[in-house]
Parts: sequence; structure tokens; C-alpha cells
Amino acid sequence: MTIRLIAPHQTEFILERSDITFENTGDPTIISVRQATQGDYERRNSLFSEWARVRQLDKPNEIRYVQSFSYEVVKRMEVFLALAACNILDESGDALFRFKNNRVDMSEQEFRVCWDKLPLLIADEVHEKVLQVNMTWQVEGEELSESDLMNSDALSKTISEASTNSEPESQ
Repeated sequence: MTIRLIAPHQTEFILERSDITFENTGDPTIISVRQATQGDYERRNSLFSEWARVRQLDKPNEIRYVQSFSYEVVKRMEVFLALAACNILDESGDALFRFKNNRVDMSEQEFRVCWDKLPLLIADEVHEKVLQVNMTWQVEGEELSESDLMNSDALSKTISEASTNSEPESQ
């Protein structure tokens, strides 16, 4: 029997920390996050694909390879690619983000303008939820077993261990 594609898995979350911090007394702040597809992975990974080879005139035998990207840009791209629904409102009381068919229905630039309005705490909590659904984005450079990918508790443990074992690098 051949493989038949199904819609990507989607999970709904309440942004509890944000609601508590911003003293939300109305409906809970809810987002829905979908599992990324191959196309989403390719788009995200394109952020890491640009390299520059730099040769300095005063050091002709030295070549440097430079890659520029911002973790905040990666976070925004991951949310852009995986956010399926959200009830956060803008200053006018309108939906901050637009959606169609469980995807953001805005250009990346339009999304960025709206994303940039969010307080850091809310942006971070939304991104955390995106990583809970798209676990391979969470643990860059580490291999996860199939059972790890199916078990969010294992991922939470991995993330917790990584954050407690990480030391800032000196330059």
C-alpha cells in the first residue's frame, strides 16, 4: 500500500505565562502550532545557507568564512512557518496575525511588522510552543532517536539538561 499524506499534526496551547504576566482576565490567549513540512524545513534552513569567503588585502594567505544570522530571525522564521492560529489582538482590537488553511496568511514582511510589536515574553512563549511541536528545531546539532521525537517529555528533559549544562563561551 502506498503512503497517503495527511494534514500536518496541529497542537493548541494556552499562553499561560503571558496571560498571568499581562494580567489577562478575559479569554485565554490561545495559539495553534502545526508540524512543519519538508518545505518549511527547507525555508528555515535557507537562513543558514549563505556563507561569504573573505580575503584581506593585507593578509593574502588568510581566508575567512563568514556566516551571518540572528537567533531572533530564526525564531521569527520558525513561528512564521509553524503558527496555524492565534487569538492575540493588536492595539485596535483586531487580530494581530491573519491565517488561511492553518498557515500564516501574510507576507514575511507583514508578519515581521506584527511580530515586532509583541513583548519579548509573549514572543518567547509562542516560540517555545513552536519548538514543542517541531522538536528537531529545538535540539540543533544533536541526534534524537525516533522515540525521542515521539515523546515530548524526552525533549523537555533534553532541553532542560542542555540549558543547565551550557556554559557561556569565552572569545
